[in-house]
Amino acid sequence: MQRGAVYLHKKFQFKDSFYGAKYIILLNSPKANQPAIFVKTTTQQKDKPSTPGCIEDRSLFFIPAGTTFFPEDTWVQLYETYEIIAIDNNAAAKLVAELGAALVDSLVKCLLYCDTEDIPPIHRRILSAGRLTPSAPSEESLKKLKDRFREK
Repeated sequence: MQRGAVYLHKKFQFKDSFYGAKYIILLNSPKANQPAIFVKTTTQQKDKPSTPGCIEDRSLFFIPAGTTFFPEDTWVQLYETYEIIAIDNNAAAKLVAELGAALVDSLVKCLLYCDTEDIPPIHRRILSAGRLTPSAPSEESLKKLKDRFREK
């Protein structure tokens, strides 16, 4: 299982014990004896802001329609995490897409910044210890580095 995997789970069990179809995103690449940590998504805007990216005060991450796999505006709900074991062997769950490393890094960072008590401490530890993808250096930072070495 690779972090950033998006599954359509047709019999997803919500915290209130109801079942339904739901897109879920894997936030880690679980190592031996580690849980696979998922978050769910929704396309129901209701009173949610539609500012792209992290919405810390609401524990949400907004992904505008068409910028990734999701054809509709999608909110990633970071206020709850789910452990799902052996999802690849579950007939009700189907791998449908993979999100890029930079987006998954942003999701994890947002989740860690959000002040929600519903995230189990073990999930926070696993996600904060996970290796984030290093960002590419900007043109400006590369130019500054070159200039510094030229001076010496």
